[in-house]
Formats: sequence, structure tokens, C-alpha cells
Amino acid sequence: MEYIIYLKLNRNIRTKTTGVRIKDMGTVYCAQPGIKNKVENLKILDIPEDQKDKTVVSVLYVIEKINKALAGEKNMCRVESVGEQDCVISRMPEKGHGTLRERIEMALVSLTVFFGASFAIMTYNEDVDVRGVFGKMYEIFSGTAPEAGGILELTYSIGIGIGLLIFFNHFEFGKKQRDPTPMEVQMCQYEEDVIHTVVESSERRGEEKDVD
Repeated sequence: MEYIIYLKLNRNIRTKTTGVRIKDMGTVYCAQPGIKNKVENLKILDIPEDQKDKTVVSVLYVIEKINKALAGEKNMCRVESVGEQDCVISRMPEKGHGTLRERIEMALVSLTVFFGASFAIMTYNEDVDVRGVFGKMYEIFSGTAPEAGGILELTYSIGIGIGLLIFFNHFEFGKKQRDPTPMEVQMCQYEEDVIHTVVESSERRGEEKDVD
């Protein structure tokens, strides 16, 4: 009797162990539980403790390992891939709940983003002369030139803050499901670009785990 093994590899995985098994890389389905369990626990590679680079593994390399492991099975087995062609593996070493260095780095990044956004907004306001526009509007409607900042500047400043919160989807009242924010979408797109570049670079350098 022939059993079909369906293999669905993930595009990108992070593991905290040095030994990477198929169940760490994706999902396996087979009508025979014994074969499914054997394939899931099949070790594909060992990542050195000091390795920092990502490892790219081809689905053909995984299928080759499965066929060799099941060569002694009485029943015929056929592997069908229904997932990604390449799997990018990153090893994440065990860490505590935030070291002092990590907290300092997070604080520096937060400050950079905060002051960078503030500088961008102020530069835009000066470039389009928002103060001058508000002064003209105030003079048109009141008949007198403003001596200092007034209600228009105040409401504009508050509106920027509220607009950013709404744009980044932080108000979810009444929603049955949570939609990803624009920032999450951009980060996901960035991650996809990084994975694609890693795969292409590994193929060029001949470092991808593939069949001979």
C-alpha cells in the first residue's frame, strides 16, 4: 500500500534549539500515524552554537532526507510538497527577560523614532508655512492679524495626534476582528523582502542546503 506524505514548509522559522527537525520547519500530514510521527521527528540539520547567519534549506533537501529515512519501510511512501520551496531558519539563543543592553537599545530606538517623527512634522509645517496660512485665515475671518498662536494652532496640533492614532488603527471599538495596522503591514512586507534577499544570496554563494 502506498501512503502519501504531505509536507508544508514554512517560509521563515525561528528556533531556540541547535537540532532542527521537520516539525520545527512546518507541518506534516499522513494517513499512517506512525509514518507521520517518524517524519515529524526526523532531524534535518544541526546549527552550530556560534552561528549567527540564517540557514536556507530547500524542500528537495528535506524530501531527500525523508526518502532515505523511510527506505526500510514496508509500505511505499510518496512525499508531496504543498508549502514553500525554501525555508529560512534563524536560531534565537535563549535569553532572559530583557538585559540592560536590550533595554538601552529599545530606549534609544524609541527616542530616535519619536524625535525623528517630530522633526519631520515640524519640517513639513515650516516648508508649507502652516503658521502663515493660519494667520491669513484668522485675519480673513476676524479682521485682525493674530499676535500669537491661537485656536487654529491648538486644534491642528491635537488633530495631528488623533489622526495618527486613528491611522495606525489603535481604536477598535465595535470591531469583531482586529485588522493589521499599516505599520504591521509594512513590517511584514519588509520581512518578506529580507527573506527573499537571504534566499537569493544563499543560492548565489552556494550555501543553501539542497540536493546534489
